Amino acid sequence: MIVRVYLTSFSQMDELKKEGVEIGSEEGTKWVDVSLNNQQLEALRKKGFRADILVTQEELRGLKFLIDPQYHTYEELTLELDSLAQLYPAIAKKESLDVSTQEQRTIWGFKISKDVNQDKDKPRVLFDGAHHACEVMGLELCLHLIKDLLDGYGSNPQITSWVDGTEIWFIPLLNPDGHSAVTNGISLYWRKNGRDIDGDNILYEYQCNDWWTCYTEGVNLNRNYDFNWSSGGSPNPWHYDYRGSAPFSESETQAIRDLALKYKFSLSITFHSYGEVVIYPWYWSGTPAPDDLSLTDIAYNLSSRMTKEIGDPYNFQ
Repeated sequence: MIVRVYLTSFSQMDELKKEGVEIGSEEGTKWVDVSLNNQQLEALRKKGFRADILVTQEELRGLKFLIDPQYHTYEELTLELDSLAQLYPAIAKKESLDVSTQEQRTIWGFKISKDVNQDKDKPRVLFDGAHHACEVMGLELCLHLIKDLLDGYGSNPQITSWVDGTEIWFIPLLNPDGHSAVTNGISLYWRKNGRDIDGDNILYEYQCNDWWTCYTEGVNLNRNYDFNWSSGGSPNPWHYDYRGSAPFSESETQAIRDLALKYKFSLSITFHSYGEVVIYPWYWSGTPAPDDLSLTDIAYNLSSRMTKEIGDPYNFQ
């Protein structure tokens, strides 16, 4: 079953892991979602943990989800970006960055800026979505941002200033193969890209299909970058956090690397859609990033602008 376990201290996270609990999401000192059975649940409650069942075993077995048609498929996104580039040719441009590792789908970049066909000496920012295939909201957020910028240019002074003074790049769908596995109904829980890791020419194989931590084929793109690659992710090719055979082994991460090396972005924001958190670099081996003060300020400003659906602000720590 899927259970939300509430934490009163970060040390309780280690206690959960010692119990062999499979942690689905980490929310710092607030709560974690875990996959466990009845015996594990009772054991945790006896130890004083507060735990709420989100999805029972019976419900989990019976789930037959279909993705809401409001979410864009790869083909719909491509047509949408084409249309927007044609409607706003002076400030918008769609560009092919690379193709996906397995099925050779084009990874689209979308640039918004005054004098969009020239590379000006301006600050550059990058937004991307859908590293993880099942986190479909990242694509939609990028598309909403693109439309807001294009629609507001010339009428909204703040947006006009951003577009005039900045080069704004988007990669709405970094993982088109994995995302297609989700939108085509192969698995709503698919997390990784589409790499055929066992080379049998059968794509999107999985050992279970009822949670995003199930063992599947593919590479977790968010673990495929080179910074401390060997210290993150898993070396097991079927593990949901499989980091790949080497840093940047996947063409998807090569695409974002090459774009970043070319344009030297001042800021990059990547949208995931599980966990109400703003994660920013970094605290490696007890040492904060050189520009930690600025990054922290940006992160807290982002979090302070988020509201619940009922309109109340979150109480961020």
